[in-house]
Amino acid sequence: MKRKNIYIAATLVIAFILLIAYASGYRISGFMIVKTGQLEIHVPYKNSSITIDSKHAGLTHEDNEIFVLKNLRPGTHTVLISEGERYPWITRVNTPYNTVQKIYPFNIKISSNSTIVETTDPTYATKVKEIRATTLPTSSNPVFSDDKTIGAYVDGDSIKAEWQSTADSAPALFCENTTCTRTIEIAPLAKEIYGLTFYPGRNDVIILATEGGIYALEIASHDNQNFQPIVLGQTPRMQLDGNTLFVLEKNTLGIVIIE
Repeated sequence: MKRKNIYIAATLVIAFILLIAYASGYRISGFMIVKTGQLEIHVPYKNSSITIDSKHAGLTHEDNEIFVLKNLRPGTHTVLISEGERYPWITRVNTPYNTVQKIYPFNIKISSNSTIVETTDPTYATKVKEIRATTLPTSSNPVFSDDKTIGAYVDGDSIKAEWQSTADSAPALFCENTTCTRTIEIAPLAKEIYGLTFYPGRNDVIILATEGGIYALEIASHDNQNFQPIVLGQTPRMQLDGNTLFVLEKNTLGIVIIE
C-alpha cells in the first residue's frame, strides 16, 4: 500500500511538472523538450483576419495592432493576413525554439482612392514635367526608404536593395539561414520598368511602375514575395509625394491615395 501511495505521489508530481512546463511554453519534440517559439505580427489594419497553418487565430480590433501568437512549435508555419477590402498577404515563417519572430504584412486596397487631374489644373503641367524628367535609381544614386536604412536601385536586369550599414547589423530580410549580406536582389526584370520608389513608411516594401501597372513588392530573401497591384495601366510612370501617388499614363495624370 505504501509503495502504491509513493507511485501515485510521484505520478502527480511529474504531471504537475509537465503541466507547469506546458503552460510555460515547453513541448516535446522528438526526444527533446524544447521551448516553443513566439510570433509577433505587426498588422496595419483593423478587422484583419489572422490565419496560421489554415486555422483561424484571431481578428485585429485596431490599426497597427501587434498580434501575438505564443507556443508555436519549432518549424515552418504559414501565416495569412486578410481584410475584406484589401489584397491578402501570405508568408511562411520559421520559428526556432525559444525565439520571438516579428513579421510585417502589408495589404493594398483592392479599389484604390483615385482621381484624374484635369489639364487645366495648375498642378498638371508641373507634375507631368517632373514625372517625365524622372530617371531610374542606380547603385550610385539609389532611392532610399523614409528611414534611410535601405536603398533600392536598378542594376542591369534586376532590382536590388542595399542595407546602409554593416552586414552583421542587417535585418532578417538580408539574411539566409545565418548568413547576412548588405545587398540582395529584390526581383529580376522580366518587363521594362518606368519607376521605382519605397512604399510610404516602410523599408521592406517598394513601389514598382512597370508594364501593366504599378505594384507594391516585398523585399525578401525567401521565395514567397508578396506582390500586390496598386493601380493597373499600360506604361505608367509615377511620382510619390507622401501618401499621394501621381500616376502618368501617356497624357493622363491621375492621383492615387495610398491608405
